[in-house]
Amino acid sequence: DGPTLQSIANLVDISESSRDVDAVPMRLWGAGRSSRAPQSQQAGIVSAPQLRQYQQDAIEAICAAREGGTNRVLVQMSTGLGKTVAFAALLRWPRMRAWLDTLPKRQGAEMLVVAHRSELLDQAAEKIQRANPGIIVSVEQAERHASRYSDVVVASIQTLSAQKFTRLKQLLARHAFRLVIVDECHHASAASYRTALVHLGFLPAADA
Repeated sequence: DGPTLQSIANLVDISESSRDVDAVPMRLWGAGRSSRAPQSQQAGIVSAPQLRQYQQDAIEAICAAREGGTNRVLVQMSTGLGKTVAFAALLRWPRMRAWLDTLPKRQGAEMLVVAHRSELLDQAAEKIQRANPGIIVSVEQAERHASRYSDVVVASIQTLSAQKFTRLKQLLARHAFRLVIVDECHHASAASYRTALVHLGFLPAADA
């Protein structure tokens, strides 16, 4: 049996042609792993936070799933193990970066993070910025509007879905997201999330 700690999952959607593939769940509890951060950081990323081994394993598992043709991946970790820190490193992870760099260049941000609470938005934005010095991270929520020059957009599902998804449609006119992260994705079965993922191209229209 797994640990009894409360678990919160993240759904990672990867923009690729195989959009009819079911999500593949991965449980990465960190059991038996060292709790210490690795001694060395990724080359050339001096100020980015160091990842623990199980966080690196999570990112490697996401990359392996993508390379195997899966474009929707469920990553589950126990509370406090640093899911946000892990997905914040996706854009700079060499294996993911190598794939992203092979794709045709598109306008706007490469990553969209969707969450349902203000504190999650600000937490994700701060950790993504720390993990990727030099990029532009913007928040799309209520009176806050993401910059058209953003590399990452962190958005509230309530804002995206308001007025028949007007704000999401406006974002899509300026950005072509390659990676979509749904924080606390047990909420993703709600109609608002499903319809947002349809607009983003990660679910068929029948799932809206």
